[in-house]
Amino acid sequence: MVEPPPGMFGAKPAPKEEKKGGLFVIKSSKPKAAPIPSVTPAEVAALSGRLRVIEERIYNLRRKSQVTDQNMLMHNKKIAGNIRDLDSDIKELRMDIEDIRSVMQQIISEMKKFASRNDVDIIKKYVDLWEPLNFVTRNEVDKIVREKITEIHGK
Repeated sequence: MVEPPPGMFGAKPAPKEEKKGGLFVIKSSKPKAAPIPSVTPAEVAALSGRLRVIEERIYNLRRKSQVTDQNMLMHNKKIAGNIRDLDSDIKELRMDIEDIRSVMQQIISEMKKFASRNDVDIIKKYVDLWEPLNFVTRNEVDKIVREKITEIHGK
């Protein structure tokens, strides 16, 4: 297998070799640490102030996030309650519709028992034929019979 050149594809650079009196000595290829820059107290104070501002912003963002979460939970509870109410209303409507259907079925079954138009026409013909308005009541018959009896006996 061929080794990639030092520094490519994350490969470690090959250690540097030095020749000393016929022997090879391996030296580390670690980079030398950069010298620590000197920081003035004014820079520290400025950085400290900036850090406090950033911390305050993070605290405010966390507080806003917490308030937003609480509001979302409250809205979710309201929505869940509304959904439960709607479900119960839908169930009631379904029951009402089923009641209406059963009443309609009863009405239809009763209407099937009604006389048909043909039956009504036949009854109408008989009524016209008999002329029930010309019928007399018992009282009228009694009155007519008495009149005839008195007419016959009185002559």
